[in-house]
Amino acid sequence: MTRLCKICNSPLRRGKLYCSNTCRANDPINKKRVSSQMKGRDITWGDKIGNALRVRELSIEHKQKLKSAHVGMFGKKHSKSTIQKMRIVKLGELNPMFQREVSANTRRKQRVAAIRYMRHIRGTLPTNVGKNETILLNNQSNFVGKEILRQYELPELGYVVDGYCPETNTVYEVYEKHHRQNKRIAIDAHREKEIKNKLKCEFVILWDEK
Repeated sequence: MTRLCKICNSPLRRGKLYCSNTCRANDPINKKRVSSQMKGRDITWGDKIGNALRVRELSIEHKQKLKSAHVGMFGKKHSKSTIQKMRIVKLGELNPMFQREVSANTRRKQRVAAIRYMRHIRGTLPTNVGKNETILLNNQSNFVGKEILRQYELPELGYVVDGYCPETNTVYEVYEKHHRQNKRIAIDAHREKEIKNKLKCEFVILWDEK
């Protein structure tokens, strides 16, 4: 079924809300009018309900009911034909991100927003600790004779580094085998450059390939 533009009822390309840049919905005057109407609006019942549910503690019985009611794809598998159809739907011009590039500044804002959201929802920032990360950082701390802070957050960049030594201004990252993959090398290099430019620090990589 072809979706239609909410404003002019023209056919939509997949993943789009409006038909084109010429649609009235994208008119600057119309956008300004909508923006002025939304500013200073009262909190809706939807907002109040969302905030109430966010902090509510669910009973064990309630959790079990939710779990049994939302089985989803547990224990199931898509057929090869379904997987192929799902793949085709997201290829080329059908992909919402087709020929769109996200700037480094936008990616930074996305990381910062994600960390802020997790802290707000969970109350803490969950991080992944490698299998041998603690041992490697402990050995490095003993070797240099300095304390290395673990899971050190860089809020302005939206990064969390494995270890940071304030006394020597050194960042320590533990890299596993997958960091040698071509697609990871460029990402890691850009991340390292950002951290160095921000902290003016040394950047030490500890390899864990076991």
